[in-house]
Amino acid sequence: MGERPANPPVLDYAIPPALDHRLPIAPAEYRFLPALLLCLPGILCWDVIFAGAWGVRWLLEPFSHLIGDWFIMALWALAIITAITSLIVYGRRLGQRKPWYVYICVVLNIIGLLFSAYIVFGSHFF
Repeated sequence: MGERPANPPVLDYAIPPALDHRLPIAPAEYRFLPALLLCLPGILCWDVIFAGAWGVRWLLEPFSHLIGDWFIMALWALAIITAITSLIVYGRRLGQRKPWYVYICVVLNIIGLLFSAYIVFGSHFF
C-alpha cells in the first residue's frame, strides 16, 4: 500500500494575511492622512470666510495672487465634493468606533455642507 503523508491534508480556516481586511492599510502614524485630506478644502474655505468676515487680511496675504472669484468657487466646489466623499467613506460603518480625527473631519464637513446649503438655498428652507 502507499505511504501515508506526514501531514494529513486538512482545511486551514485561518484567513491568509493578504486577504485579512482587519490588517491596517497604512502604518499607524499615517492613518490620519485620508481624514485630513478630506477636510482640508473645507478648512481652507472656512479660513477664507473668516478672513473676509472679520477683516483679517493677513490670513489671506500669502494667497493674495491666487484668490479671485474663480479660485473661491473652485475651492468651494472641491470642499463640497470632499465633504460628500468623507460622509460616504466614513458613514458606511456607522456602528463601528472611529478615531477622533475621523469625527473632527465628519463634523467639519457636515457643518460646511449645512452652511453651503444655507448660502445656496437661502432662508427659504431653513
